[in-house]
Amino acid sequence: MKLVVVPLSAALLLACSAGSPATPVPPPDAAAQAQTAVAQLNALNGAASQPNPPLPPPVPTLPPAAKGTTPGPAPASGAQTLATAKFDGRIVVARDDAIAVIENGQLRPVFKVEPGGSIKDPVFSPDGKTIAFAYAPPRPRVQPGRPVIDQLLFSDIMAVDADGSNAHPLAQHDAPGAILETPAWMPDGKAILYSYYAPTYKGDELVDEKLEVRRRAVSGGEATTLVKNASNPAVSRDGKWLAYVGEDQDQGQSLHVQPFGGGNDKLLVKPDRFAAILAPRFSPDGNTIAFSASDVSPSLTPSAPSSQPKASSPLDGLRALLEPSKAEAHGLPWEIWSVPTAGGAISQMTQIQEDTPYAAWAANGGRMLVYGAGGLYLVDVAAKKSAILSSDGSHGGMDWRSGS
Repeated sequence: MKLVVVPLSAALLLACSAGSPATPVPPPDAAAQAQTAVAQLNALNGAASQPNPPLPPPVPTLPPAAKGTTPGPAPASGAQTLATAKFDGRIVVARDDAIAVIENGQLRPVFKVEPGGSIKDPVFSPDGKTIAFAYAPPRPRVQPGRPVIDQLLFSDIMAVDADGSNAHPLAQHDAPGAILETPAWMPDGKAILYSYYAPTYKGDELVDEKLEVRRRAVSGGEATTLVKNASNPAVSRDGKWLAYVGEDQDQGQSLHVQPFGGGNDKLLVKPDRFAAILAPRFSPDGNTIAFSASDVSPSLTPSAPSSQPKASSPLDGLRALLEPSKAEAHGLPWEIWSVPTAGGAISQMTQIQEDTPYAAWAANGGRMLVYGAGGLYLVDVAAKKSAILSSDGSHGGMDWRSGS
C-alpha cells in the first residue's frame, strides 16, 4: 500500500541530496540563513528551464543517508559487507533509499523511498516490533518567484512495522519549514520524543527560530514541548532520565540530563567542549550516556576554553551545494564519547575518525555497535577498543537489538 503523507514544497532538499552529513544541529545566524535560502532559490530558478509540474501536497525533507568513505581503523582481513557483518541480534540502518533490517546475514528493506526522497534516524520500539524514523518523500520542482517560506525543507516522524508493513506518520510538521527528526521511544512504547525545528520568515528575512524537544503520544493528540532550545532526546530504559543536546547559536551545543517529567537540569558537557554533539544513548543500566562528538582539539579538557567553530545548521548542506569546493568535505572527524549520568569525567570510547557515527548499546552494556559513513564497528566498552566489522556505511543512523 502506498504511503500518503502531508506535503513537501522544500527546494532545500536538493542540497541534502548532494550528500551533506545528516546531522541535527543548532539554528544558524538569521541573516546567513535568509541569504543562503535566497541564493539557493536564485540558483535553482536560473536552472529551471523546463515547465514545473503542479506541486503535490507539501511533504517533509531532510538530509539523505549518503554513503561515505571516512578514514578509520584498517579493516580486518575478514571484514564483511554490512549484510554479512558478524554481530548478534539485529540492526536497523538508514542507507541510500531505504530503511533496512539486517539479521542472520540478510539485509531486508522495510521502507523504501522514490528517487529524491530521504530517510534517517531509525530506532526500534521497546518491543522491537516497530521502527520510527525521520522521512521525506521526493520534493517537487521549484517554482520561480514563490516566497522562501513556501520552498523550505520539511520532515516528519514516521513508523513502519519491522516486517515492512503498516507505514504511517507518528508526528507531522505543523508549519512551513518545520523539521522533525531524531525520534526516541518512551520505554512503554506509548509515546515518541523528537527534535523540532521551525523558522519564521518575514518576506525573505528570517525573523525567528524555534528548536525544542517535543513529545507526542503514539495514539495521537497534540504534541507537547519538553525542553526548549534543545534537540536529540534520549530516555533511560527505566524512564527516569531524559538526556538531550542543548542548542545555543552563540555558545554551541552541550549535553544535559534531567529527571523525566521535571526536575533540576544537570549540565554534563559544556558548550565549549566540542564543535558538535549528536545522538546521546543511555546504557542499559542508565548510569552512562554514550554520545557522538566532533572535537577540534583532543587535548582540550572539559573545562578549557575553546575557539572551536560552532555546529552548522540544517542549511549548511545548502551552503555546501553552493560552494562546490567544500561539498566533498565531510568536516571534522567524530568519535564516540561517554559520560556518567550523574556527572563526571568525559571518556573517549573510540579512535575511528568517523563521520556522524551513531552508537547503540548491547543489552548487557559491555559492548556497543557504532555505525557511521565509514562503516560498522564493534566496541569493547571496558577496554575502549574498536574492531571494524564492515566498511560499508552511511550517514543515516542505526539502532541495535543484541542477543545478549
